[in-house]
Amino acid sequence: MVLFDHRQDEGHGRLPQKARIDSLLLKANTRVNEALSLEGSVGWDQQRLERTRPPAPGQGRYEREYDTLTGTLGLTWSQGQHHWRTTANWERQDVLVNVRSRSDGDYGNLALESVYTFYGDQHWITIGGEARRDTVDLLETFQGRKVSGIKATIRNYALFVQDEIQLLNERLTVIPGARAEHHSRFGSSFNPQLSTMLELAEGTNLRASVGRSFKSPTIWQLYRDPPTLRCPGGNCVYRESNPDLDPETAWSANLGIEKRWQTLPLWTSASLFGSRVRDMIVVVNTNRQINGVPVRTFDNVDKVNIRGGELAFQLGDYNGLYLKGSGGVTRSTQKSGPYDGKQLTYVPRYQLNLAPGYVSDSGRWGTQLTWSKVGRQYCDRTNDNKIKAHQVVDASAWLMLSTGRLAPKLTLDLGNLTDSDKGVTQPNRYRTGRSIKLSLSGEF
Repeated sequence: MVLFDHRQDEGHGRLPQKARIDSLLLKANTRVNEALSLEGSVGWDQQRLERTRPPAPGQGRYEREYDTLTGTLGLTWSQGQHHWRTTANWERQDVLVNVRSRSDGDYGNLALESVYTFYGDQHWITIGGEARRDTVDLLETFQGRKVSGIKATIRNYALFVQDEIQLLNERLTVIPGARAEHHSRFGSSFNPQLSTMLELAEGTNLRASVGRSFKSPTIWQLYRDPPTLRCPGGNCVYRESNPDLDPETAWSANLGIEKRWQTLPLWTSASLFGSRVRDMIVVVNTNRQINGVPVRTFDNVDKVNIRGGELAFQLGDYNGLYLKGSGGVTRSTQKSGPYDGKQLTYVPRYQLNLAPGYVSDSGRWGTQLTWSKVGRQYCDRTNDNKIKAHQVVDASAWLMLSTGRLAPKLTLDLGNLTDSDKGVTQPNRYRTGRSIKLSLSGEF
């Protein structure tokens, strides 16, 4: 498979910068014999952000340059009841930022994972392990003199086991599991989990789960320097790291029921969820700006209670007209410190989605219109600054250019058709309005 992607922003309002992103991905797989197969991929990504003003002597055309190389290699062996898969992933990003001072260096990541599964009659047993190494090496200079530098390596090792047990003539599935890991900076943790699924009737399933989780800050959250530009949902911000972050731990539970109706092409589901989190990592405002774009960073919240519910449905078969929809409410309350009782940052109070679409009888083309309603959310832990409730309408269409499994696919995405402000109403705030994306993907 070969995939090339080009994106370009010609600038907007207070940020008349030209941004360009080019990406290339090559993937291949082959079967060595009936039991063994290999797959691999190589990726390249280049990002360039031009200056808002003519470059000063000694400065180049671009304010920010990011060059990323990625590679993956996977091996799968499967015979009878035995299945084993091992994967390796590698990534390196070279960074050059030259604004007032000059910062250059690189980030690196190497991850290895190996998983073995035994598919028995009543037990599906999974045993695995993984190792991950993240590195950062950055140097900041001003007028040729060293100002600061960051050089760090983070290692994480994990072992996990799981048993999927079939009971009551396969009407009840019980899955106990556990994960033990050791982080080079934050020490060791043990995280058990238990999930179940009970078939109440044909097409009706009840699901429940409970478990503990451990999430360490990423190297990007700890050592990303200088701030990087991100545009989630079209609202551009700079993200700044925080080297003083702690890992977050949580106990979570959920309960849900889903039903596939026998007399209608209809699937429905309902679920409740809740979590108690310590040292939750959240995004907060710094009340600073770069070229009119707000700067956000990461912080820990001592104790958080999260609870909510969701409803979802899909009406329609695989071809022809269909309608998908979902709706959910979330309450995320800080439970300690000076912000006790305040809501978490950037967690909408509710979300609604409705998506009518059509897929041709041949399956060669389709289209979809998506309407989303997002509730109010807060930008700071004091809940003084907020993003208002807003609506967004997107559209997409796709076409298979030929028949067969490896047919190339042409996709058109039209974003934010109604030019929604996405709840960002403050003056001089940069945001992306309507967008058009045309992509072509294929395999060979």
